[in-house]
Amino acid sequence: AVLHGTQAWIRSAGLGDVDGEVVDQATGKVLRDFQSDTPPAFVGNQAVLSYRGTLAGINATTGTTSWSEAGDAFLDSPPVIAGATAYVISRLGQLYGYDIATGAQTWQADLPGAGGFTDSLTIQEDFYTGIAIGDGYLAVPNDGETLTVFGA
Repeated sequence: AVLHGTQAWIRSAGLGDVDGEVVDQATGKVLRDFQSDTPPAFVGNQAVLSYRGTLAGINATTGTTSWSEAGDAFLDSPPVIAGATAYVISRLGQLYGYDIATGAQTWQADLPGAGGFTDSLTIQEDFYTGIAIGDGYLAVPNDGETLTVFGA
């Protein structure tokens, strides 16, 4: 689960085509469903979700999709947000940055290896993608053995 404001965004298996529910933290009432293969990232009232290789910006209050970007169709890592940019790893070995307001691609970098995947479909055993941001740096695990760090 990811907490945002008064909401808990809870991903759950076994809900059919629904990958999660947004729940009011105070009452436990389900407010709406959402679809995401990874935990969402938030800034202000904007949620950024990764679902079936596509990144999307969602209004966190209404659930309305603001934008959707397929990129290379393999945008599979949990997104992270720094400033006005959402970053996501492609399983094809790319790191992308997208403007959180418009969904426009603003940045791209090649990563060594294939972003933690042994091929375009199989994630490496015991490898977990997860971008870290702090002190002006963006740290990206790549192939299970390499960490690439980008600076401001």
